[in-house]
Amino acid sequence: MRYLREFCSDERGIGTVEFALMLPVLVLVFVGSNFLAETVIVQNKVARAANALARLASMDATIDDDRWNSYRAMTATMLEPLDGTPTVVLSSVGNAGDGLQVRWSASNGAALVRGAPFAFPAAAAAYASSDKNVLVAKVTLPHSSLLARIWNALPWAPFTFTQDQTYSDVAYALPLKKSGAGTDLWTRRSTGGATVF
Repeated sequence: MRYLREFCSDERGIGTVEFALMLPVLVLVFVGSNFLAETVIVQNKVARAANALARLASMDATIDDDRWNSYRAMTATMLEPLDGTPTVVLSSVGNAGDGLQVRWSASNGAALVRGAPFAFPAAAAAYASSDKNVLVAKVTLPHSSLLARIWNALPWAPFTFTQDQTYSDVAYALPLKKSGAGTDLWTRRSTGGATVF
C-alpha cells in the first residue's frame, strides 16, 4: 500500500507525459498551418500574375505575336519557382450592339471563341456597362504540393491533404492606348501580320 501511495504522489516524468500527449496536436497544427500558408501564397502569385498581364496588355495599342510571347514568358517568370505550366488566356470583350462578345482571344491553351457571348461575374459587373472593350486576363496554374505529398506518404497520417490543385484568377483592365481613329480606346490583336480586331 505504501508503494502505491508513493507511486501516485510521484510527479517525476509528468512533463514528458504531457509533451507526449500534446505532440500529435502540435504536429497537426504545424503541418496544417503550413499547408494553408502554401495555398494562400500560390493563389496570391496567380492573382498577381493575372493582374500584371491585364495591366501590361492595357498599355499596348496592338498586341502582336512577339508581344504575346513576352506576356506569356512574363507570366511564367512571375510564377517561379512554383511547379506546373501556367495556362494564360488574354481576351478582348466588347459590346457588339446585341450584347457583350469576345472580340479576340489569345492563349497557350484553349482560347475563348471569337464572337461568343460573354458575361462578367457579379464582382466585375461594372465593366459590362463600359462602352470600351475590356481586356480579360486569366491565369491558371496546376500545382502539386510537396508538403501534401510528404504528409500523405506517412503511414500513420490521420487524414490526407489534397496534393494536386488548380489555381486560377481573372483580372480585368480597360485599354489605355488609342489604336484607331476617333476617341475610342481598344487594344488590337495582330497575329501573323494580320489584325484580328
